Amino acid sequence: MSMAFDPVQSLFAVGSENGFIRVFGQHNVDVEFALAKPTPIEYLRIVKSAYLVAVDAARTITVFNMDTREEVSSHVLYSNVSAVASDPAMDWLFVGLENGQIVVYDIDRGIMSNFRIDNLQKSLMEKLRLSPVIHIAIHPRDPSLILKLPFWTNPEYIGESIILPNGDIIVRQDKITAALINIWGKGIQQSDIPSDILYDAMKIMPPRPTISTIQWLKGRPVATVDDVDELLGGPRRPPSKFMIEQEQAQNEQRRLVEEKTKRQARTNSYNKNNYGGGIMNSISSTLDNLEESTNQYFNTLNETVKDGQNSMLKSALKNKFF
Repeated sequence: MSMAFDPVQSLFAVGSENGFIRVFGQHNVDVEFALAKPTPIEYLRIVKSAYLVAVDAARTITVFNMDTREEVSSHVLYSNVSAVASDPAMDWLFVGLENGQIVVYDIDRGIMSNFRIDNLQKSLMEKLRLSPVIHIAIHPRDPSLILKLPFWTNPEYIGESIILPNGDIIVRQDKITAALINIWGKGIQQSDIPSDILYDAMKIMPPRPTISTIQWLKGRPVATVDDVDELLGGPRRPPSKFMIEQEQAQNEQRRLVEEKTKRQARTNSYNKNNYGGGIMNSISSTLDNLEESTNQYFNTLNETVKDGQNSMLKSALKNKFF
């Protein structure tokens, strides 16, 4: 059985041996998720209060959307899983494998990252069998720092680890056993160190491991979540599903606005050609009628004046000669 807790929404998730997950919360919240196959769930995480991530015994990572309760992505790993770690504010799931590697799964995109941490034991102890990753811990204030334990440690005592000024870490394995992790070497049992010297500054530093990955980061004293995203995802990281949906929504909104603008322009043009054009045609017709009436009036007036002049001329001639 595996468990996970989300402090933001106060959600508690429990994974069963038959592939079912129950999520409990306040106000009688009780939601059930199920894997595609009834496989025991070994690890369970809630990421960004939006994704429920399950790692089963078949080496499969399954991601559920907690809002829609649907499976959004899944991925089958090439090696058995021995440890997982995640941060509530990041999109990444750090997966420790039995071959000693740490691979990173992009939860939001549903793909594996090209970034990985190889088993450095090969460069120090070539003849020994590769040890699995037992535990992974992310630094609470600097997400770019990851603690990888190559030996078994009781998870109850991980929080009691002590970081020395030189960078070495003293890890409490159980009630009576502790181990010293050298920043460039393997874990050393405390019993192997002389009782009078916990750290010998004159001891030769073991060779540093081979650099496997180089990535430019922005110049800040402390790496931020954006820096880690750039490091793990690379410069060509595809857009997330949320970004794609947001872009589609913006394009749809832009299309609706353009259609509304075109429709309004067509309406204004129609009104101009019909209502305004009708008024102008009516005014033009009225002016034409007025001009025609005026011409008829002046023609009638001219005829009347001519008739009157002719009558007066005839009367004058008649009175003079007759």
